[in-house]
Amino acid sequence: MAATPEVRRLVVKMERSFNRKAYREAAKIAEELYAKTKKARFLANAALCYDLLIDDERALELYRRYLKADPAAKNKNTIVERIQFLRNRHALKKREVTFLSDPSGSSVVLTQGGKKVFSATTPSTSWLPFGTFRVRFSRAGHVPVERVLVISQGPPLTVDQTLLSSGAKGMLSVKTTPPRATIIVDGRPVGKSPLENKPLVPGTILLRIELPGYETIERSVTIIAGKPSELSFALLRKVARVAKTPTRRYRSKSGLIGAWSMFGGGAAVAIAGGVLHLLARKTINDANSSLDATPFANRDQAFIDQILAKERDAKTLNKVGLVLIGVGSAALIGSAIWLIIEYRRPRRERLSARMPMIEPLILDRGAAIQVRLQLP
Repeated sequence: MAATPEVRRLVVKMERSFNRKAYREAAKIAEELYAKTKKARFLANAALCYDLLIDDERALELYRRYLKADPAAKNKNTIVERIQFLRNRHALKKREVTFLSDPSGSSVVLTQGGKKVFSATTPSTSWLPFGTFRVRFSRAGHVPVERVLVISQGPPLTVDQTLLSSGAKGMLSVKTTPPRATIIVDGRPVGKSPLENKPLVPGTILLRIELPGYETIERSVTIIAGKPSELSFALLRKVARVAKTPTRRYRSKSGLIGAWSMFGGGAAVAIAGGVLHLLARKTINDANSSLDATPFANRDQAFIDQILAKERDAKTLNKVGLVLIGVGSAALIGSAIWLIIEYRRPRRERLSARMPMIEPLILDRGAAIQVRLQLP
């Protein structure tokens, strides 16, 4: 099918935007071209632009759409390898999380510190930042469920939640030894132990048990519709805590040697990381210069693969350099703190000359304490 004048105009505009490194503008034009022509190569062009912008999420989405639109693409292996690289790189900053629910079509909302950071309708997959969140699943006619979700670095995470019909309730029974303890559910007192068959809405609750003179108990308990939850606890008496007298430590020669050795090692590691970082940046700059010097028409697949390979190697080298800089910096900070602690400690010989000598005395008519202070 022959290209229309409008399509040819957009292709020229895309090439000009790419040549002057206006990658975001070129990506939008490429997506517009795909919408008009349904040619998969424009998806690959848009993905490459977002890749160069280090917009990993958008690049991953477009690379996957490209392979779906053209499963027999000649550069399929290269694109698959690039997708894996971008996934690994992006996994250092965020984690791919899939939310599922039964029934599907439920609302899922993530909050952190009382602020909403994400919302979607199940099923949904998104890249989310690391941290501790509260996730709430809800659907009309069902009991909402709220739970804590910890997102840390790792492989793709799936969060699956079953929502129960709002008409059903569960029963909670609590026994304690000794009895008469206060039973608190989600911050609200519900009775004294023994508590028998207290009806509660299904879901996860925070159970707290308090009795004066005994240690407080806290547990997360899941209430299931139509099923009794029977719990028993033996309360422990509070034990008076005796404060320990801190042991005085003195400056040691071995401690100073260790601190200075750690300082020197940290400096060497940080410098090595800096050298690798500079080398990686030089490699990336050389690749960009080569890309700028090559006309768009001469950028065949082999050339693009070569540029991407150089970028991959450089970014691996850069990551190693940044890790070394981080390790070296941590060692420098730790050794500096260690040195400050060591030099703030008194010398044992100087301090011992000033320590008072305390001796008990037994007299004919009682007892006394004799204190002798030796001055330097």
